[in-house]
Amino acid sequence: MKFSIAILSFSLICLFNACHNARGGNDVYPDCSSTDIEKVDTCLLGLTVRQVIEKLKLDTLKFSTIQEPIAVLRGISYMPDSLSLIELFVERTPIKARLDSANIAQRDSVWPKHLYRFIEDKPILTVRWIKDNGRREKVVSKGN
Repeated sequence: MKFSIAILSFSLICLFNACHNARGGNDVYPDCSSTDIEKVDTCLLGLTVRQVIEKLKLDTLKFSTIQEPIAVLRGISYMPDSLSLIELFVERTPIKARLDSANIAQRDSVWPKHLYRFIEDKPILTVRWIKDNGRREKVVSKGN
C-alpha cells in the first residue's frame, strides 16, 4: 500500500513538472531585459502602455482595442504573428465623451487603429499571452 502511494506521488510530481515546462516554464524567469513576452510578462505590470510599446517594439498598426463594454477601453490586443497573441489590460477607461468632444481631425487621427492613445499613459494591470496557437499561455496580474 505504501509503495503504491509512493509511486502515485512520484508520478504526480513528474506530471506537474512536465506540464509546467510545456506550458511556459523557462530557465530564466523573469528576464526583464528580454523582449520575449514569455520571459518578461511580470516585468510589464505597472509599466504604462506606452512604455511596453517601446520596450517590446510593438507595431501599433497591429493593435486592436479591447472594449468592455463598447466605448470603454479595457486594453489592447496585439498579434505579433498568426500563432501568438498578447493582451495588455488597464483600468476601464470611458472614451465616448472624449471622442464626442474631439474635433473631426482629432477623431480621424485616433479612429479606429489608434484608440489605444486614450490609454497609452495607463499602467498595465494584467498581461495575457498565448503562443504556438494556444499550446502555451499565461495570465499575470498585479497582486498575483
